[in-house]
Amino acid sequence: MLNQDILQVIFEALAAPDNSWYEYEGVAIPGRACWSQERDEVIRRATLAACVRVCRAFFEPAACVLWKDLDDLGVLPACDEGVSGDVARPCSSLKRRQQYLSHIRAIHHPQRPSGVVPHVIASRAEVEKASPLALTKLRWIQEVPGRLDLLTLLSPSLQSLHVIFRHPHSWRRDQASGHRDFVETLLVGIAERAPTLTYLRITRTSGIPESWLVPIRRFSRAETIDLREPMYDAVSSSALLQPLSTLQHLRTLRLRFQSTSCAPALGVETGFGGFGALRELHLNGKFAQLQDATGFLRRVASPHLRSLRIDDCECRTDTFAEALHDFCAVLESQFAFTLQVVALSVYGIGPSLTLERPLAECLHPLLQVGGLRDVRLSLAPKGVLVAVSEADMRAMADSWPLLERLHLSCGLCESGGGPGLSHGVVEWMRQACARLEDIQLPIDEERVAESIGGRIDACAGPDPRK
Repeated sequence: MLNQDILQVIFEALAAPDNSWYEYEGVAIPGRACWSQERDEVIRRATLAACVRVCRAFFEPAACVLWKDLDDLGVLPACDEGVSGDVARPCSSLKRRQQYLSHIRAIHHPQRPSGVVPHVIASRAEVEKASPLALTKLRWIQEVPGRLDLLTLLSPSLQSLHVIFRHPHSWRRDQASGHRDFVETLLVGIAERAPTLTYLRITRTSGIPESWLVPIRRFSRAETIDLREPMYDAVSSSALLQPLSTLQHLRTLRLRFQSTSCAPALGVETGFGGFGALRELHLNGKFAQLQDATGFLRRVASPHLRSLRIDDCECRTDTFAEALHDFCAVLESQFAFTLQVVALSVYGIGPSLTLERPLAECLHPLLQVGGLRDVRLSLAPKGVLVAVSEADMRAMADSWPLLERLHLSCGLCESGGGPGLSHGVVEWMRQACARLEDIQLPIDEERVAESIGGRIDACAGPDPRK
């Protein structure tokens, strides 16, 4: 092994962890303190920067790691500036600039609109007629309308892209047509410049509807698409269902789904089919009904779906039992042999009422899905009162022997032995499901306190023995 190879291995130990976007950020538009400002990151960069200045032998391997991950493009104009007199120049200014640019692989956390590419990049792109960077990850804040400088950064090497569309404060509705054309043109250009993109996330500010994103059909190699943000804007996702359903490599989809009562003719009501490769589906139903989610799932034709998460959908309390049963029936009929994760969060709409049917009866179709490892159910805890019995829990334990996590949240009504479950049932569940590590159940704290002398913390949450 050559000396340079040894140095490269040493400096790679100081490289930033290759995290996915979701492992180090929330769902909000960047604007809070980012991970690169943390103490360890500052120390890491300072150490690499010091190594770059030691000698020529250290320069190339240390600079390669230091410049691999940037927060912003704002540092690039400094490439044209001279260095201090006490530092030996390893190469000319132009060559040094080219070296720095060639090392960049990811731009993570721009804190301002990135609409203008620094001159040192744009001019080089014009001269060489090619992308100046070999990026694999990029987050870009794009003003609408704005410049198309983003396209000068893209190349077939790009794998992950997060575009944050922002409207100016002076936006007027009579300008919507031109703004839509800009967004569509930019997306078409991205698809042409980055044909092998596998991860696409789009965040929109209010005033940029989902219906403007139809060109995503051009991202034929996309494996993960996230279009959930913003959560509280009006939903117009029905126009995207047909384009999304035709993507043959789509494995993970995160989307807000639209109520059938609001969807236009080409939306959910007319059907779309497809999604044949889907493995993970995460839907936000803030403005939709549980019945809409059921209708959506009926049209998902994937034989590979492993994970399903539906957040914050609504359901009328007087139809809750039937809607929940129908939802579970679709899961059994279409995904019984592949489904491992089910997370459902439902809010009750209407007057509070008591569920007359046993919980296990409403969930009966889901109990036939024997491969479930993770079940999280929040069943209208403020709108529907449920009598959760020990028989219900025994049915779950018998039906889901591979269970690793079980969260059940619901409003409790008086049942045979009083509301809620006792400490004994929780412990029995842990023993019946050997892999169960995390359990949260609607516990009757008074019964638990009586059975274990007031120590109720051990009855919910992760297994304290782990």
